Amino acid sequence: MSLRNVRVDAHTDARSWAIDTFKGTLPGDTSLGLKGTLSIVDGKSVFAGGLTLDSKRLDLFSQLWRKPPPGNPLFNVPGSLSASVGLSSEAVTFTAGSLVVDGINHGFDGSITFGQSPELK
Repeated sequence: MSLRNVRVDAHTDARSWAIDTFKGTLPGDTSLGLKGTLSIVDGKSVFAGGLTLDSKRLDLFSQLWRKPPPGNPLFNVPGSLSASVGLSSEAVTFTAGSLVVDGINHGFDGSITFGQSPELK
């Protein structure tokens, strides 16, 4: 995976980090953005904020994790994803999510729990 043109604007109060801007570029003319707060709760790192992903070419972006099928249905298709995100050592959660593929919006909420009993909701 290649994240290019990375920019981070953040500041700290010595207890947590406020990430004002984290952005970078991925294949498919895809931009990744993140903003929020990174802090320590009960001795563990916790992030709460927002995530955005905007791609002009989902077919090229998707090649990061899979070989495209013949007649790729994502060829030249734009898409985006945005959500509030929470990340801890136990789980990652997505709320008020919006996945837009070729102009069609799909709302979602979800979570992935880590550990002894991993779970996808």
